Amino acid sequence: MKKRQVPSDPPADAMAGPAMRFFAPVRRHYVWVPMILLGLAALLTLDLRLHINGDNVSYMRLAESIRNGEGIWPASRFPPGFPWLLVPIQSIWGLNLLPQKILVFTAYLVAVFFGTHLTFRFWGPWRGGLAALLGMSLIPVVEYSHYVMSEIPFLAVVMACFWWVDRRDGEAAHSFREGFIAGALAMAAFWIRSAGLVIPAAVLGAYGLQRRRKAAMGAALAIILLILPWIVKTAMGGAGQSYIRQFFLVNPYFPEFGFLGFPDLLDRLLHNGKEYFLLEIPHLVWPAIFRSTYTNVAELSRYLPIPAVGAAWLLILIGLVQGARRLQAWVLASLLTLVLCLLWPPIWGSSRFLVPIAPFLMWAFLNGAWIFFRWILGPRGRWFFRVVVLALLILAGQNLVKLKIQSRTYPPAWDAYFQAARWVRMNMPEGILIIDRKPGLFGFVSERRCEGFPREADSQKMLQNFEERDVDLVVLSRIPYDDIGRFLLPAISRHPNRFELVYSDRGIPEREVFLFHLLSPAETPDSLGIQ
Repeated sequence: MKKRQVPSDPPADAMAGPAMRFFAPVRRHYVWVPMILLGLAALLTLDLRLHINGDNVSYMRLAESIRNGEGIWPASRFPPGFPWLLVPIQSIWGLNLLPQKILVFTAYLVAVFFGTHLTFRFWGPWRGGLAALLGMSLIPVVEYSHYVMSEIPFLAVVMACFWWVDRRDGEAAHSFREGFIAGALAMAAFWIRSAGLVIPAAVLGAYGLQRRRKAAMGAALAIILLILPWIVKTAMGGAGQSYIRQFFLVNPYFPEFGFLGFPDLLDRLLHNGKEYFLLEIPHLVWPAIFRSTYTNVAELSRYLPIPAVGAAWLLILIGLVQGARRLQAWVLASLLTLVLCLLWPPIWGSSRFLVPIAPFLMWAFLNGAWIFFRWILGPRGRWFFRVVVLALLILAGQNLVKLKIQSRTYPPAWDAYFQAARWVRMNMPEGILIIDRKPGLFGFVSERRCEGFPREADSQKMLQNFEERDVDLVVLSRIPYDDIGRFLLPAISRHPNRFELVYSDRGIPEREVFLFHLLSPAETPDSLGIQ
């Protein structure tokens, strides 16, 4: 029997057909179609609220400290790149949330621009347009384009970097200057997110495998020059030390558990393998269940059927292998990030870590589907590919509608939480100290000084800690963090005479939130003779 031959990299517009050939004169403008659609989708679903992840406030506060002259590198945990981007915005509009969100949204448009041009270069206007549309409309990507977080600015720089790296035609694409610019872009990504260290590695790997020696030397020089400040800062006990140390702790939030041993490392690899490879990534490329940062834990823990997970990974791997054969930088970055996923502290694990490679995984999935169906069914395989794409487009549209509906209001616990913070802003004096599980968020909304509570099981020591810090208010809420019930609630319930209720929102259990004034020993009812 004659073996069927299927080209591993079919013509870019093999699916074009008569209709597309009829519109050939305007084909050069097709690249704007997915860009406009994606821009409209992100704009129409824009979430103007403060995000419930405390890191968005941390970034804004870091930019504020830079603006106030407290140093250009204000934190050891976060790279300074994203706060630097926020400084010019804050110099004009202060801490106003909307202008800072517009900056991130603009970064999303930049990522769409370079990403779309990249997919058109790889797969032509038809398949490239679909890859751009489906990759950049994934819910994690669109959702994070609405938040003052570093993921989308990072993605924008990465897309620009890979667009530059994969320019292979002509002498300039192999030059030292070409590589130097690519290395500088890769390091810009690293300065925005420290996990972005995989990007310089991917750039060097791509140039090396493609035997573009001059470009590789240029990239290496740029990387060395731009990583030197980080190395110097780390050697002086600053940047990176705290972050790297937390990376190797069993639990970054509970240092008392110590550092990873071999059994702990094995547990982490198994846990993360299950979390990312069996749960997060299959949901990412086949988004049949709507999932966002506001989705409850039960929904986030739902797995796709085993055949669906297996099929998703089969197509992803086919797409990655085909991209690896062409030595494309985005494939190397995806593979390195997947390795990093296995080592990531589980307490930080979520779809957030996948946002910068989410479009690439969708590209691999689609390319794998195209190759697989044509290999199995020959020319008829393109019809099965169209069915898959149509299903994904329908799911993408449905999920974007759900994202818009979700953005209208917070979940009950968070709504009550922010309402309590606004009450503090309107009714409590300045200069007070508030204790809360998410001090950045509560402090940002209440405009009062907030700090966290120690993870201390001894309620007496917890109370002593509050007294030493001269605490005024304590927030007890239903926001979904188990250490509230594990540490804070016992301290309050075991010493009820030390906490005076000043505000409550009760009646609906999911909305319960309480503000307690911490009484000094002399102010307690017992000391005053009150029964």
